Amino acid sequence: MPAPLLLRLVFPLSRGEISGGHLYNERLAEGLAECGALSTLSIDDLVPELTRGSSGFFLLDSLDLDRVEGLPAPAADQRLGFIAHHLPSLDCFGAEAAEARALAQARERQLLSRFDLVVATGTFAADYLRGLGVAPERLVMIPPAPPPRPPAVPRPLTPPVRALLVANVIPRKGVIEFLEALHAGLRADHALDLAIVGRLDLDAEYASRCGRFVASTTLSRVVRLVGAVPPDEVGSYYAQAHVLVSPSRMETFGMALQEARSFGVPILAFDAGNVREHVPGENGRLFASIAGVAAALLELVDDEPELSRLLSAAASSRPPADYDWAAAAKTLLQACGRWPALDR
Repeated sequence: MPAPLLLRLVFPLSRGEISGGHLYNERLAEGLAECGALSTLSIDDLVPELTRGSSGFFLLDSLDLDRVEGLPAPAADQRLGFIAHHLPSLDCFGAEAAEARALAQARERQLLSRFDLVVATGTFAADYLRGLGVAPERLVMIPPAPPPRPPAVPRPLTPPVRALLVANVIPRKGVIEFLEALHAGLRADHALDLAIVGRLDLDAEYASRCGRFVASTTLSRVVRLVGAVPPDEVGSYYAQAHVLVSPSRMETFGMALQEARSFGVPILAFDAGNVREHVPGENGRLFASIAGVAAALLELVDDEPELSRLLSAAASSRPPADYDWAAAAKTLLQACGRWPALDR
Protein backbone atom coordinates (compact mmCIF):
# COMPACT_ATOMS: atom_id res chain seq x y z
CA MET A 1 0.00 0.00 0.00
CA PRO A 2 1.39 3.47 -0.86
CA ALA A 3 2.45 5.67 2.03
CA PRO A 4 0.02 8.43 3.04
CA LEU A 5 0.73 11.99 2.07
CA LEU A 6 2.98 13.88 4.44
CA LEU A 7 0.93 16.36 6.50
CA ARG A 8 2.54 19.79 6.33
CA LEU A 9 1.33 22.62 8.56
CA VAL A 10 1.26 26.02 6.86
CA PHE A 11 0.82 28.16 9.95
CA PRO A 12 1.49 31.88 10.44
CA LEU A 13 4.49 32.57 12.63
CA SER A 14 3.11 33.62 16.03
CA ARG A 15 6.17 35.69 17.05
CA GLY A 16 5.00 35.19 20.63
CA GLU A 17 1.54 36.56 19.83
CA ILE A 18 -1.28 35.38 22.06
CA SER A 19 -4.59 34.48 20.46
CA GLY A 20 -6.91 31.51 20.47
CA GLY A 21 -5.91 30.59 16.92
CA HIS A 22 -2.18 30.71 17.61
CA LEU A 23 -2.57 28.66 20.80
CA TYR A 24 -4.66 26.09 18.93
CA ASN A 25 -2.02 25.83 16.20
CA GLU A 26 0.87 25.47 18.64
CA ARG A 27 -0.86 22.81 20.71
CA LEU A 28 -2.07 20.89 17.67
CA ALA A 29 1.52 20.92 16.38
CA GLU A 30 2.66 19.51 19.74
CA GLY A 31 0.06 16.75 19.46
CA LEU A 32 1.21 15.92 15.94
CA ALA A 33 4.81 15.83 17.14
CA GLU A 34 3.78 13.25 19.75
CA CYS A 35 2.34 11.20 16.91
CA GLY A 36 5.59 11.53 14.97
CA ALA A 37 3.88 13.51 12.20
CA LEU A 38 5.07 17.08 12.10
CA SER A 39 6.36 19.16 9.21
CA THR A 40 5.85 22.92 8.97
CA LEU A 41 6.42 25.69 6.48
CA SER A 42 5.31 29.30 6.10
CA ILE A 43 2.68 30.59 3.71
CA ASP A 44 5.49 32.34 1.80
CA ASP A 45 7.10 28.97 1.14
CA LEU A 46 3.87 27.27 0.05
CA VAL A 47 3.69 28.62 -3.51
CA PRO A 48 7.22 27.37 -4.39
CA GLU A 49 6.39 23.98 -2.83
CA LEU A 50 3.20 23.66 -4.86
CA THR A 51 4.88 24.92 -8.02
CA ARG A 52 7.76 22.46 -7.83
CA GLY A 53 5.28 19.63 -7.29
CA SER A 54 6.27 18.65 -3.74
CA SER A 55 3.77 16.06 -2.58
CA GLY A 56 1.93 16.59 0.69
CA PHE A 57 -1.27 17.47 2.50
CA PHE A 58 -0.86 21.20 3.16
CA LEU A 59 -2.96 22.55 6.04
CA LEU A 60 -3.53 26.33 6.05
CA ASP A 61 -4.77 28.70 8.76
CA SER A 62 -7.74 31.04 8.33
CA LEU A 63 -5.46 34.02 9.01
CA ASP A 64 -4.05 33.35 5.55
CA LEU A 65 -7.40 33.14 3.79
CA ASP A 66 -6.57 36.19 1.65
CA ARG A 67 -3.55 34.36 0.24
CA VAL A 68 -5.59 31.44 -1.11
CA GLU A 69 -6.56 33.19 -4.35
CA GLY A 70 -2.90 33.41 -5.34
CA LEU A 71 -2.14 29.71 -4.88
CA PRO A 72 -1.53 27.54 -7.94
CA ALA A 73 -3.80 24.58 -8.53
CA PRO A 74 -2.53 21.55 -6.60
CA ALA A 75 -0.89 18.72 -8.51
CA ALA A 76 -2.25 15.17 -8.45
CA ASP A 77 -0.31 14.25 -5.30
CA GLN A 78 -1.01 17.50 -3.43
CA ARG A 79 -3.97 18.24 -1.17
CA LEU A 80 -5.04 21.44 0.59
CA GLY A 81 -6.66 21.67 4.03
CA PHE A 82 -7.95 24.64 6.00
CA ILE A 83 -8.45 25.32 9.72
CA ALA A 84 -11.40 27.69 10.11
CA HIS A 85 -10.58 29.55 13.31
CA HIS A 86 -12.54 32.60 12.22
CA LEU A 87 -13.95 34.04 8.99
CA PRO A 88 -14.37 37.70 7.99
CA SER A 89 -18.12 37.30 7.45
CA LEU A 90 -18.50 36.56 11.17
CA ASP A 91 -17.38 40.12 11.92
CA CYS A 92 -20.38 41.64 10.06
CA PHE A 93 -22.88 42.28 12.84
CA GLY A 94 -26.50 43.39 12.69
CA ALA A 95 -28.99 44.04 9.93
CA GLU A 96 -27.07 47.10 8.78
CA ALA A 97 -24.15 44.84 7.85
CA ALA A 98 -26.23 42.36 5.85
CA GLU A 99 -24.81 43.41 2.48
CA ALA A 100 -21.21 43.27 3.68
CA ARG A 101 -21.87 39.88 5.27
CA ALA A 102 -23.38 38.50 2.04
CA LEU A 103 -20.38 39.70 0.00
CA ALA A 104 -17.92 38.20 2.48
CA GLN A 105 -19.79 34.90 2.51
CA ALA A 106 -19.81 34.72 -1.29
CA ARG A 107 -16.05 35.14 -1.36
CA GLU A 108 -15.54 32.61 1.44
CA ARG A 109 -17.74 30.10 -0.38
CA GLN A 110 -15.53 30.42 -3.44
CA LEU A 111 -12.26 30.15 -1.51
CA LEU A 112 -13.39 27.24 0.65
CA SER A 113 -14.26 25.25 -2.47
CA ARG A 114 -10.53 24.95 -3.16
CA PHE A 115 -9.87 22.82 -0.08
CA ASP A 116 -10.04 19.04 0.13
CA LEU A 117 -10.51 19.19 3.91
CA VAL A 118 -11.90 21.91 6.17
CA VAL A 119 -11.39 21.73 9.95
CA ALA A 120 -14.09 23.19 12.20
CA THR A 121 -13.16 23.88 15.81
CA GLY A 122 -16.66 23.49 17.24
CA THR A 123 -20.34 22.81 16.59
CA PHE A 124 -21.15 26.39 15.60
CA ALA A 125 -18.25 26.56 13.12
CA ALA A 126 -19.21 23.21 11.57
CA ASP A 127 -22.79 24.36 11.01
CA TYR A 128 -21.61 27.68 9.61
CA LEU A 129 -19.19 26.01 7.20
CA ARG A 130 -21.90 23.66 5.95
CA GLY A 131 -23.96 26.77 5.25
CA LEU A 132 -21.08 28.02 3.12
CA GLY A 133 -21.23 24.91 0.97
CA VAL A 134 -18.60 22.71 2.65
CA ALA A 135 -19.82 19.17 2.02
CA PRO A 136 -19.91 16.76 5.00
CA GLU A 137 -17.24 14.52 3.45
CA ARG A 138 -14.83 17.49 3.34
CA LEU A 139 -15.53 18.60 6.91
CA VAL A 140 -14.06 17.38 10.19
CA MET A 141 -14.61 18.83 13.66
CA ILE A 142 -11.50 19.01 15.85
CA PRO A 143 -12.18 21.12 18.94
CA PRO A 144 -9.36 22.43 21.12
CA ALA A 145 -8.41 20.15 23.97
CA PRO A 146 -9.23 21.64 27.38
CA PRO A 147 -6.34 22.51 29.69
CA PRO A 148 -5.29 19.83 32.16
CA ARG A 149 -8.03 19.74 34.74
CA PRO A 150 -6.68 21.43 37.87
CA PRO A 151 -7.68 20.37 41.38
CA ALA A 152 -10.86 21.96 42.64
CA VAL A 153 -9.96 25.22 44.37
CA PRO A 154 -12.18 26.67 47.12
CA ARG A 155 -13.06 30.29 46.46
CA PRO A 156 -14.16 32.00 49.70
CA LEU A 157 -16.93 34.50 49.07
CA THR A 158 -15.26 37.27 50.97
CA PRO A 159 -15.61 40.64 49.18
CA PRO A 160 -14.85 41.72 46.59
CA VAL A 161 -16.42 39.43 44.00
CA ARG A 162 -13.57 38.60 41.62
CA ALA A 163 -14.72 38.69 38.02
CA LEU A 164 -12.58 37.82 35.02
CA LEU A 165 -12.79 38.75 31.34
CA VAL A 166 -10.25 36.92 29.16
CA ALA A 167 -10.12 38.39 25.67
CA ASN A 168 -7.89 40.45 23.45
CA VAL A 169 -9.27 43.99 23.63
CA ILE A 170 -10.72 44.39 20.13
CA PRO A 171 -14.18 45.53 18.98
CA ARG A 172 -15.48 42.00 18.32
CA LYS A 173 -15.08 41.18 22.02
CA GLY A 174 -17.66 43.81 23.06
CA VAL A 175 -15.45 45.28 25.77
CA ILE A 176 -16.43 48.96 25.54
CA GLU A 177 -20.15 48.14 25.40
CA PHE A 178 -19.75 45.96 28.48
CA LEU A 179 -17.83 48.66 30.37
CA GLU A 180 -20.44 51.29 29.53
CA ALA A 181 -23.26 49.03 30.76
CA LEU A 182 -21.32 48.13 33.89
CA HIS A 183 -20.68 51.79 34.65
CA ALA A 184 -24.37 52.60 34.21
CA GLY A 185 -25.36 50.11 36.92
CA LEU A 186 -22.40 50.37 39.30
CA ARG A 187 -23.15 51.61 42.82
CA ALA A 188 -20.68 52.92 45.37
CA ASP A 189 -21.30 49.89 47.58
CA HIS A 190 -20.64 47.27 44.90
CA ALA A 191 -17.62 45.22 46.04
CA LEU A 192 -16.24 44.09 42.70
CA ASP A 193 -12.81 43.44 41.19
CA LEU A 194 -12.87 42.85 37.43
CA ALA A 195 -9.61 41.83 35.72
CA ILE A 196 -9.53 42.13 31.92
CA VAL A 197 -6.78 39.83 30.65
CA GLY A 198 -5.82 40.14 27.00
CA ARG A 199 -3.68 41.94 24.47
CA LEU A 200 -4.00 45.69 24.14
CA ASP A 201 -1.97 46.08 20.94
CA LEU A 202 -4.14 44.42 18.29
CA ASP A 203 -6.33 47.52 18.05
CA ALA A 204 -4.42 50.08 20.10
CA GLU A 205 -6.95 52.85 19.48
CA TYR A 206 -9.85 50.72 20.70
CA ALA A 207 -7.91 49.48 23.73
CA SER A 208 -6.92 53.06 24.57
CA ARG A 209 -10.57 54.09 24.36
CA CYS A 210 -11.46 51.35 26.85
CA GLY A 211 -8.64 52.42 29.16
CA ARG A 212 -9.65 56.09 29.05
CA PHE A 213 -13.25 55.22 29.84
CA VAL A 214 -12.22 53.19 32.88
CA ALA A 215 -9.84 55.88 34.12
CA SER A 216 -12.39 58.70 33.75
CA THR A 217 -15.29 56.98 35.54
CA THR A 218 -16.09 55.21 38.78
CA LEU A 219 -15.02 52.00 37.05
CA SER A 220 -11.46 52.94 37.96
CA ARG A 221 -11.96 51.48 41.44
CA VAL A 222 -13.25 48.09 40.20
CA VAL A 223 -11.72 47.41 36.75
CA ARG A 224 -8.12 46.50 35.87
CA LEU A 225 -6.88 46.20 32.27
CA VAL A 226 -4.13 43.67 32.93
CA GLY A 227 -2.96 43.30 29.34
CA ALA A 228 -1.41 40.18 27.82
CA VAL A 229 -0.51 37.32 30.16
CA PRO A 230 1.58 34.29 29.09
CA PRO A 231 -0.70 31.29 28.50
CA ASP A 232 0.91 29.26 31.27
CA GLU A 233 0.14 32.04 33.78
CA VAL A 234 -3.53 32.63 32.91
CA GLY A 235 -4.51 29.68 35.09
CA SER A 236 -3.75 31.69 38.22
CA TYR A 237 -6.46 34.17 37.23
CA TYR A 238 -9.05 31.42 36.68
CA ALA A 239 -8.08 29.83 40.00
CA GLN A 240 -8.94 33.05 41.85
CA ALA A 241 -12.04 34.08 39.90
CA HIS A 242 -15.59 33.80 41.18
CA VAL A 243 -17.08 34.31 37.71
CA LEU A 244 -16.05 34.71 34.07
CA VAL A 245 -17.84 37.30 31.97
CA SER A 246 -17.89 37.15 28.17
CA PRO A 247 -19.49 40.07 26.28
CA SER A 248 -18.00 38.89 22.97
CA ARG A 249 -20.18 39.53 19.93
CA MET A 250 -18.87 36.39 18.25
CA GLU A 251 -17.06 33.30 19.50
CA THR A 252 -16.29 30.78 16.77
CA PHE A 253 -15.17 28.42 19.53
CA GLY A 254 -14.47 30.23 22.82
CA MET A 255 -11.26 28.92 24.37
CA ALA A 256 -11.56 31.21 27.40
CA LEU A 257 -15.00 29.76 28.10
CA GLN A 258 -13.61 26.25 27.82
CA GLU A 259 -10.78 27.13 30.20
CA ALA A 260 -13.18 28.68 32.71
CA ARG A 261 -15.31 25.55 32.67
CA SER A 262 -12.24 23.37 33.27
CA PHE A 263 -11.38 25.48 36.31
CA GLY A 264 -14.95 25.30 37.63
CA VAL A 265 -15.62 29.01 37.12
CA PRO A 266 -19.25 29.95 36.38
CA ILE A 267 -19.89 31.85 33.16
CA LEU A 268 -21.99 34.90 32.32
CA ALA A 269 -21.95 35.32 28.55
CA PHE A 270 -23.54 37.03 25.59
CA ASP A 271 -25.24 34.24 23.65
CA ALA A 272 -23.31 34.40 20.36
CA GLY A 273 -21.64 31.85 18.12
CA ASN A 274 -20.39 28.75 19.93
CA VAL A 275 -20.97 30.05 23.47
CA ARG A 276 -23.85 27.66 24.24
CA GLU A 277 -21.53 24.69 23.91
CA HIS A 278 -19.70 25.86 27.04
CA VAL A 279 -22.79 26.45 29.17
CA PRO A 280 -24.53 23.06 29.02
CA GLY A 281 -26.45 23.39 32.27
CA GLU A 282 -26.35 25.31 35.51
CA ASN A 283 -22.68 26.31 35.25
CA GLY A 284 -23.63 29.75 33.97
CA ARG A 285 -26.15 31.98 32.26
CA LEU A 286 -26.56 33.27 28.72
CA PHE A 287 -27.95 36.65 27.72
CA ALA A 288 -29.41 38.23 24.59
CA SER A 289 -27.44 41.46 25.06
CA ILE A 290 -24.10 42.66 26.34
CA ALA A 291 -25.93 44.92 28.79
CA GLY A 292 -27.60 41.82 30.20
CA VAL A 293 -24.20 40.32 31.04
CA ALA A 294 -23.17 43.48 32.91
CA ALA A 295 -26.44 43.65 34.82
CA ALA A 296 -26.18 39.99 35.82
CA LEU A 297 -22.67 40.50 37.17
CA LEU A 298 -23.82 43.33 39.40
CA GLU A 299 -26.77 41.24 40.55
CA LEU A 300 -24.35 38.49 41.61
CA VAL A 301 -22.34 41.01 43.60
CA ASP A 302 -25.56 41.70 45.52
CA ASP A 303 -26.62 38.04 45.81
CA GLU A 304 -24.08 35.90 47.62
CA PRO A 305 -26.35 32.81 47.85
CA GLU A 306 -26.84 32.80 44.07
CA LEU A 307 -23.12 33.24 43.44
CA SER A 308 -22.43 30.36 45.82
CA ARG A 309 -24.95 28.20 43.97
CA LEU A 310 -23.36 29.01 40.60
CA LEU A 311 -19.89 28.22 41.92
CA SER A 312 -21.09 24.86 43.21
CA ALA A 313 -22.80 24.03 39.90
CA ALA A 314 -19.72 25.03 37.88
CA ALA A 315 -17.44 22.93 40.08
CA SER A 316 -19.61 19.86 39.50
CA SER A 317 -19.92 20.31 35.72
CA ARG A 318 -16.27 20.48 34.75
CA PRO A 319 -15.68 18.62 31.46
CA PRO A 320 -14.16 15.14 31.65
CA ALA A 321 -10.42 14.93 31.06
CA ASP A 322 -10.73 12.31 28.29
CA TYR A 323 -9.62 14.38 25.28
CA ASP A 324 -6.21 15.87 24.69
CA TRP A 325 -4.14 17.33 21.85
CA ALA A 326 -2.72 13.93 20.93
CA ALA A 327 -6.30 12.74 20.35
CA ALA A 328 -6.98 15.89 18.31
CA ALA A 329 -3.90 15.17 16.20
CA LYS A 330 -4.99 11.58 15.58
CA THR A 331 -8.42 12.78 14.43
CA LEU A 332 -6.75 15.13 11.97
CA LEU A 333 -4.44 12.42 10.64
CA GLN A 334 -7.38 10.06 10.20
CA ALA A 335 -9.31 12.74 8.33
CA CYS A 336 -6.37 13.39 6.02
CA GLY A 337 -6.28 9.66 5.32
CA ARG A 338 -9.72 9.74 3.70
CA TRP A 339 -8.09 10.52 0.37
CA PRO A 340 -6.11 7.99 -1.67
CA ALA A 341 -2.65 7.44 -0.25
CA LEU A 342 0.07 8.38 -2.70
CA ASP A 343 3.81 7.75 -2.78
CA ARG A 344 5.94 10.68 -1.71
